[in-house]
Amino acid sequence: MNVQIVDALRFGDEGKASCLLWNSDCKQLSAEDLLPILGYCSTAPKPLFAMEVWKFMDEKNIKVNQNCSTLMLLSLIKSGYLDQALNWLKLLGKSHQTKPHLSIFNAFLRSCNQNSDLANECLQLMDEQFIGRSEETYGELLKLAVQQHNLVAVNEIWEEYRKYYTPRLVCIHKFICAFSKLGDSRSAYDTLQYMIKATCPAAAVKVPWKQRRYASRLDIPIPSINQHSISLGSGVAGDDSVESVPRSSVSDAELKADTILSNCDGKFGENDCVFPTMPQEVSLQENQFCRENVVLNSSSEVQYGSMNPVICGSTNVSPVQWGLSERLKKLLVLSFNNVIQACGQSEDCEMAESLLQQMTDLGLKPSKNTYRGLLRAVVSVKGITWGMQVVEAMKMKKLALDNALLSIVAVGYSKCLELDLAEGMLNQLDDNSPKYIYPFNYLLAACEIQDEPERAIRVFEKIKHLNIKPNIRTYELLFSLLGKVNAPYTKGNMLSQIHVSKRIQAVEMDMAKNEIQHSAKSLENLMRVLGAEGLIREMIHYLDVAEHYVTGNDASAFTAMYNTVLHELVETKESYKAAEIFRKMKLFKIPCTTMTYNIMIHCCSMTRCYRSACSLLAMMLRDGLQPVIQTFTSLIETVAGQNFLEALYFLDQASSAGIKSDVVLYNAILEKAYFKRRLDILELIIERMHLEKVQPDPTTCRYALCAYIYHGFHSTAVEALQVLSIWMISQDEDKQQEFRSKYEDLVQSEDPEVEHQIVEIFKDSKEYLAVALLNLRWCALMGVSLSWLPAESPWARRLAGSCGKTEY
Repeated sequence: MNVQIVDALRFGDEGKASCLLWNSDCKQLSAEDLLPILGYCSTAPKPLFAMEVWKFMDEKNIKVNQNCSTLMLLSLIKSGYLDQALNWLKLLGKSHQTKPHLSIFNAFLRSCNQNSDLANECLQLMDEQFIGRSEETYGELLKLAVQQHNLVAVNEIWEEYRKYYTPRLVCIHKFICAFSKLGDSRSAYDTLQYMIKATCPAAAVKVPWKQRRYASRLDIPIPSINQHSISLGSGVAGDDSVESVPRSSVSDAELKADTILSNCDGKFGENDCVFPTMPQEVSLQENQFCRENVVLNSSSEVQYGSMNPVICGSTNVSPVQWGLSERLKKLLVLSFNNVIQACGQSEDCEMAESLLQQMTDLGLKPSKNTYRGLLRAVVSVKGITWGMQVVEAMKMKKLALDNALLSIVAVGYSKCLELDLAEGMLNQLDDNSPKYIYPFNYLLAACEIQDEPERAIRVFEKIKHLNIKPNIRTYELLFSLLGKVNAPYTKGNMLSQIHVSKRIQAVEMDMAKNEIQHSAKSLENLMRVLGAEGLIREMIHYLDVAEHYVTGNDASAFTAMYNTVLHELVETKESYKAAEIFRKMKLFKIPCTTMTYNIMIHCCSMTRCYRSACSLLAMMLRDGLQPVIQTFTSLIETVAGQNFLEALYFLDQASSAGIKSDVVLYNAILEKAYFKRRLDILELIIERMHLEKVQPDPTTCRYALCAYIYHGFHSTAVEALQVLSIWMISQDEDKQQEFRSKYEDLVQSEDPEVEHQIVEIFKDSKEYLAVALLNLRWCALMGVSLSWLPAESPWARRLAGSCGKTEY
């Protein structure tokens, strides 16, 4: 009967199997006779037929034993009916005859698949039924904690596991992998040192081999203590690039079921119920390391950063005398690699270098994975120059650079804006090896900083040639790079707008091909470049489209996009449309930030609507936002053309609010004073700038020079230009004399190539210095005697004397 029913189930004829079961002679049947059927249901799995067998036993008054309940639970667990399995675990646990073994709970935990609620209910049920925890239980809990990125749970599992068991080396390695994957390089380092102690013969000699062997393979369940129970939840994500040791596919629950079936009677053949076999994992099988396991004192610690090769308590044991097996060396190298890669992720260069030195002291040979983590840490902390020393060390050891290492070097060059070298590294990528998108994203970001869209096109073509799938970050950068043709140098025209539209359409088609949707950042970048090219209608269209891509809860993303649209509308002088968009923000209750109000107040300065600017300032204060220096600058630009007293009032208000004024704020008043031909206001503001140690800029010099020339005060204009140029270099008299000794001959030289030498200063990002020297040279060509001490200038003394007497 067993053979016939199993054959029917194997061929999918469950109706025939059911008929055979219910038509059988139940008077002579016992629970042991039905074990082969339940065994097949647990391996197939066939949970529904297993429940039918259970129903058959209940109706025919066949007494259920523990073996039957074990196989029935396995069929439910393997088929994914975890809620039903949990209910049966609770029900069967009430009877001593059907109480599940620990192996069943371990199988249940293994099948939870990141479901922390089910795992916690299982752990609670184990405590209620006084079910202990074996080493496999801790292994399954560790796997669940890593899947959920719960670093706190991993630490608790590690502490409780060490409390009841002597950890095996492979188990220690798994915890090292877990800590490394979750980004806790400190705990991974400590666990690695714990593992290294376990390999020291000086500690192992004191414990007989058999005693160590059985101590490390303890199978007696330890009752769990409530205060040490471990619950699983959500945590912080880690890096997915860390290696892990493959585990055996045979669980203790399956071995239990195999034992049950091997002891049952009948003609049930060996091939009728097949269980998974033990895989041949030669290098990392746990039971092959039992000879190296030792009983350790967990209270001993190893200091971080130690370069001492003797870390196992004996100062006279060399690595050669340890006699480490090749399998053990391989496991140690894997553990070192995991921790070093975690150091690369956490940018802990010191720890990575310390671990590499420790590997050398232990006689272990670093691999490419070792140098990958070290290179990432060195490049992120010390820069690409130090990183290339790691590359040279690899070449000396005849280790070729793979795609991962080339990518790390390319990222280092991209960060320091060495675009040619970064692009050269990416051109060396092997087409047949795994490739990564992140180095290309870094290079595209560097292209955006250097404003090289043509190079970005080459990089994008390289991505498509290598068949690398871009991510949303790639498209965010492409929209920002390829969406600009004339901006920011000239305004968009019809030709550039057509070109931009074609580029954007091509990028969006590629996004659809790779099944990637817009993000808030990609839409924001897209709207920015459309506004810069003058495509206002298209920009507003994408603002409406953004509602389908951005969730309603992400208010900050909507605010950023609206701010971008408002800024571009104001820059293109579309004040009416900007006011409409702002009203839409208020209508839809989209939060306004300080930037929002600053943009709109700046819009009022362009339309010269002071009343609206004051209304916006009041709304800003009602929203709990404090004005910043940009706010006062826009307010002064709005009111200065009509009332200088109000402008000076806002200047005092900014000072009273503790806001440090800058040259842009003062230039806003100087501009209006120049256009209104108010030399008194201009001189007042310049002297106030000098008193507050605000250095003038070329715009300040232009307004002063043009204002005096307009009134016919040519000598005063040249004198003011000379003083302002020296103040633009420095307002410290000692530094003024230092620059005099360095540049006086250059300014007064008659060599026609002098201007070219001064212009070269711009390349060093010393714009103010170069402009000041050109101004001084122009004054010298006018025949004016140069004075490098502004305090001796009659114009500067007159400003200082009249500033205190001016009332406003």
